Amino acid sequence: MNLFNRKKGFFSSREADVFILEFNSGNLRLAYIKGFRGKKEVVFLENKDIQTLSEEDSKEIVNSFLEKVKAESFYTICSIPPHLAISKNIEVPSLDPKEIDDIMNLQITKHTPYSREEIIIDYVKLGVYQRSYTKVLLIIVPREVVRRQYQLLGKLGIEPYKVCFSSESIVKFFYKTLRHQQPKYPFIAVNIDSAFTDFAVSSQGNLIFVRSIPIGIQHLKTDSVRFREKFKEEMKKSLEVYKSEGIEKTPVRLVILGWEKIVKEELFPYLNSNLDLPVDFVFYPEQLPLSSQAKDIILASEHTSFLNVITSGLSFSDTQFNLIPEEVKLRRVFEEKSKEIVKMGVMVMAIFIFICLFFGGRLYLKMFYFHRLNEKFKSIHKEAEKVEGEFNKIQWLRRYLTKRGYSLEVLGEIYNYLPKKVKILEIGFDSQGTFSIKGTADNLGEIISFVEGLNKSSLFEEVKTTHTAKRKEDEKDVTDFELVIKIAKVLRERKE
Repeated sequence: MNLFNRKKGFFSSREADVFILEFNSGNLRLAYIKGFRGKKEVVFLENKDIQTLSEEDSKEIVNSFLEKVKAESFYTICSIPPHLAISKNIEVPSLDPKEIDDIMNLQITKHTPYSREEIIIDYVKLGVYQRSYTKVLLIIVPREVVRRQYQLLGKLGIEPYKVCFSSESIVKFFYKTLRHQQPKYPFIAVNIDSAFTDFAVSSQGNLIFVRSIPIGIQHLKTDSVRFREKFKEEMKKSLEVYKSEGIEKTPVRLVILGWEKIVKEELFPYLNSNLDLPVDFVFYPEQLPLSSQAKDIILASEHTSFLNVITSGLSFSDTQFNLIPEEVKLRRVFEEKSKEIVKMGVMVMAIFIFICLFFGGRLYLKMFYFHRLNEKFKSIHKEAEKVEGEFNKIQWLRRYLTKRGYSLEVLGEIYNYLPKKVKILEIGFDSQGTFSIKGTADNLGEIISFVEGLNKSSLFEEVKTTHTAKRKEDEKDVTDFELVIKIAKVLRERKE
C-alpha cells in the first residue's frame, strides 16, 4: 500500500494519516485524519465555496489546509457524492468474472447518455440470480468530475490513492460502528447534506442500492412544511424503486444520519409518523473519532455535512468501489509488475552471486589445498628421487650378487650332460637369458641324447634343436648342430 510523502514521494506505513478531498455542490470539502498507534482521529475539517474561484485559488486553499495540519505523510482519498454519479442495478447473463467485465464494458453506453471515453465506471457483484445471472451495482461517473480532482491535486504534486463512492464509505463505516444494532435484513441509511440527500440501502455492510434526492437542509430551512412532505414522498418513491429492482429483501429500518436541529426535531418525528417502517436518528458526530476542534466545526456548520469526507477517510481500505481513471489503473498494474520483475531480477542475481560465491569458495579451497599439496609434493619428490636412486643401486647390487657365478654354473651343467663324442665349437649368450650352442657329433643320436639330458636339468626351461647338417670330415660322416637353450632362472627374474 503506497503512501504519499510531500517530501519523499510514496512509501509504506501502518499508522497512516489520511487526507480527503471532495467537490460537492460548488463547495470544496477537506478533511484530515491522524493515525497513531492503530487509532484514527479526525483532526481538522474545512468547507469552502469555490464557485467563483479559479483553480489556482483552489490549489492555495488545499495547500494552506495541509500546512495547517502540518501534513507530511498521508494517503490521499477523493470522494464522489451520489448526485455526481449515475447508479444502476442490473443483471448480467454470466457468472464468469471476465465475461461480466467484458459485458459491462460493451453495454455501458446503454445505461448513460455519455460516450465510453467520457465516463469512469466501477461495479460490485451483489449475488447470483436464477443460477445464471449476476446482480451488479454499477456506478458511472463523468470523467470530468474525477479529472478535476486529479488536476487540482496534481498541481501540488499529489496523486490520489483511491477515489471512493461516498455512499459506500458511509454504510461500511456505520455497519462496523453500529454492528450490534444492525438487523440481518437490509436497512436504509439517509445522509442529508446541504442540497442533496443520499438514500442508500445496505445489506450486511455492503451497498446494494443508492439514489440521490435533490432536497437538502437548505430546502428544509427555507420551507420546512413543504419540503418535508416532498422529502417523505421521495423516501417512498426511492423505496418503491428499490423493491421494483428485486435486489434484496425489503428494508426493515430507516436510519437518518444527521447533526442539524431541524432534522432531529422536525424531519425525524415527521418521517417516523408517516412512513411504514421504523425510523431512527443517529447523531453522527458522536459516532465518529473527532477531535474537539473537528467536532466544533461540524456543529458550527449550518448546512454542510462532512460525513462523506470523514467516512471515506476512515473506511477507504474496506470499500470496493474505486473510481480512478483506467489509465491510472493500467499504470499502477504496470508499476506493480515492474516492481515484481525488479524483485525477481534481484533475487535471481542474489542467487547467482550466492552460487558463484559458493563454487568460487570451493574452488579457492581446492586451489589452496592443491597448492599446499604441490609444495609438499616438491619436497617429498626430491626425497623420493634420492630414495629411488639408493633403491636402484641396491637392486643392481642384488642382481649382481644373485647372478655372480651363475654362468659358470650353467656351463658346468652343460658339460655334465655333454656326450664324449660331441664337440662344442661355439657358445653364445644374449640379454634375454638364451644360450646358443654350435657343435659337431659323430651321429644324430648323440645330439638327441645331449638335448634330452639338458631338458632334465632344473637350470634350463626349454632346449630346442634349431639346425642339423651332415658332412664329411676326414672321410668320416659327422653331423653339425645348433641348439637354443632358455635358462629358467633368468626367465623368472624377467616375470618378476
